[in-house]
Amino acid sequence: MNPKISKEEFVMRQKRIQELMLEREIDLIVAYADDRYVYGQAYARWLCNYQPQFEPACALLPAKGDMVMITGAESEAFVPVSSYCDHAKVVENFLHPDEKYPYVMIHSFDSILKEMEGILGKKIATVGYAGLSDMPHALYKMFQKKFDMGKSVDASLLFTQLRMIKSESEIAVIRYAYRIGQAGMKAALCEVREGVSERDIAAEAEYVMRKMGGEGLGIEMMVAFGTMNTHPILARTTFRTLKKGDLVSITIAPRYEGYHGPLARAFVFEETNEEMDIALTAAERAMEAAKQELVHGNDGTAADRVSRQVMREANLEQYYAYTGIHSVGVTEFEAPIMGPETKICIEKNMVLSVDIPVFLAPWGGFRIENGFLVTDGAPEQLVELETLIKK
Repeated sequence: MNPKISKEEFVMRQKRIQELMLEREIDLIVAYADDRYVYGQAYARWLCNYQPQFEPACALLPAKGDMVMITGAESEAFVPVSSYCDHAKVVENFLHPDEKYPYVMIHSFDSILKEMEGILGKKIATVGYAGLSDMPHALYKMFQKKFDMGKSVDASLLFTQLRMIKSESEIAVIRYAYRIGQAGMKAALCEVREGVSERDIAAEAEYVMRKMGGEGLGIEMMVAFGTMNTHPILARTTFRTLKKGDLVSITIAPRYEGYHGPLARAFVFEETNEEMDIALTAAERAMEAAKQELVHGNDGTAADRVSRQVMREANLEQYYAYTGIHSVGVTEFEAPIMGPETKICIEKNMVLSVDIPVFLAPWGGFRIENGFLVTDGAPEQLVELETLIKK
């Protein structure tokens, strides 16, 4: 049976957030959510397993009482059947101005707040926001009118505090997400041949991942051939076809039960290229060096430092394009990020991605990426990347 996270765990998460709210005197948390890649669904998915479709939503979690999802008309019935939030209410701010929905009751935001204030026994004053940077301006203006923004707080920090250490069920789900990713990568590599297109390879990988239960992707799949398409940090998968001597870079980040399994591999197709071969070997050594530092109690800057040192010794530091060691969870890339100046203590049951970037070089670029579970001893490598190298 494929692993899942129980309703009881989602209920426990909401209660733990409410405990932190009471400690910090936060009356209400507003967690924005939409259906965009990467960050759109993160807070609602973690709180109650809600994955928005088409219409955005805001999870309203008071310090006492039940959470309410405010959203559009088409999501009112969808929320309770697809998540662990029993209360969904349609508010005008989420309705399309040209659509009419005669079958729904439209609630005023004031009436929802009044009901929550009755349970809290006080007027809502301090509001915490999660996902505020993704919120549409019009929605932000609504909250600005209702609440004193001078008393607002960044609630995303509460979520980060709880999300960075994974539960046993989260670990099981993430392990399976990486299994899906490994199968997708193997399928992609089996499709590699002269004349194949980037989209052909992506199609094979996504088909296999969907068959294994993958619900989608955390980021768009990036299959890139040659110099021009691999040179930037980001790549668009196109109809470009593969030829001998091309650098091939493949990045896959399947999503399963809301969690991610990002990994990436790169190789030179059928011919050798001294510059590329040196870079690929150095990146693999850098990953191994970083892996050795992913130990409970270590300062997270150490993994970044040793990986950069390997690249510096290979005269490739100028192509080490970003901080590539970060947590994995309900987003493919989430806090904590183990940068050169961010002192974060590595703790047991963190799941960390080591992403070694080599980009913006004259011959192109690539990343080598894998996931690791922090344990009492050596980190557990979640994908055996050695088996995925295309010779």
